[in-house]
Amino acid sequence: MDDGKARTKSGELPRALDAYLKAHEIMHVPTTGIAVARTHYAMGHLVEARDAAAEVLRHPREPGEPAVFEHARKQAREIETQLKGRIPTVKIRLRGAPATKVLVDDVEVPLSALADPVPMNPGSRVIVAKGEGGAEGKAQVALSEKDVKEVELEVVPGGAARGGAAASAPKRTVVGPSLDGDDAGGERSGAANALVYGGFGLAATGVVVGSVTGLLAFSKAGDVKPQCENGICDPAAASDLDSTKTMAMVSNIGFAAAAAGAVLGVIGLALPKTRSTTSAIVVTPTGAGVRGTF
Repeated sequence: MDDGKARTKSGELPRALDAYLKAHEIMHVPTTGIAVARTHYAMGHLVEARDAAAEVLRHPREPGEPAVFEHARKQAREIETQLKGRIPTVKIRLRGAPATKVLVDDVEVPLSALADPVPMNPGSRVIVAKGEGGAEGKAQVALSEKDVKEVELEVVPGGAARGGAAASAPKRTVVGPSLDGDDAGGERSGAANALVYGGFGLAATGVVVGSVTGLLAFSKAGDVKPQCENGICDPAAASDLDSTKTMAMVSNIGFAAAAAGAVLGVIGLALPKTRSTTSAIVVTPTGAGVRGTF
């Protein structure tokens, strides 16, 4: 969250959004959700901003929750009000070959959603409908806020369908170890296994510790905030403030350990395997034998 705030102040909105999304994946609370919604809004992602605001409003109220959660809901309602009627929509009509998939700017839209106009962000949008055998229809539409447009896509057979099916290379089925040197088989060494299991185990533990202590720190910070004004806190809040800092530090250490563990696990996976003994029984019209590497 701190990284997201710093990126926002410096105008690095895409990186700020990435930081807030990561925070929201961990916390899933109204304050992280509204940070995602505000950043999408600032970037012109009206559809995503509306969806993120709606998620904040769906978050259930809980007894004793921090006051900042309700403030986040208020901001979410404001975003919903500001966006009402501004998001352009496009009615997509398909004809020709049956479509199996429709994408808007490479993001798939469920076919069931095409019964209604599809909300889209302002700007130039590319709509593609794909069918079996390479069939495809494509259109580009320029949208401004409040636009209501209709696009018709004809899904026509692709090059493979028009020119006939291209001959495919015969498939190679390998049963058991390969004897011609292209098998990447083998076993990991003991050191590699230790890195893989130990590293990823440390990563999992770090994520759990970091998430739990981060949540506690976030909750404690919400309790302390009403006791502070303009960077000056009530002396009675000193104990809670120290506790918040300690939990935040433990959370940071947990995530750092998780990152280190993940690196170790990846290194273990990348280490070359030791070549194992491979063999195969070969039967020919003139006899039988064993081939392989030992």
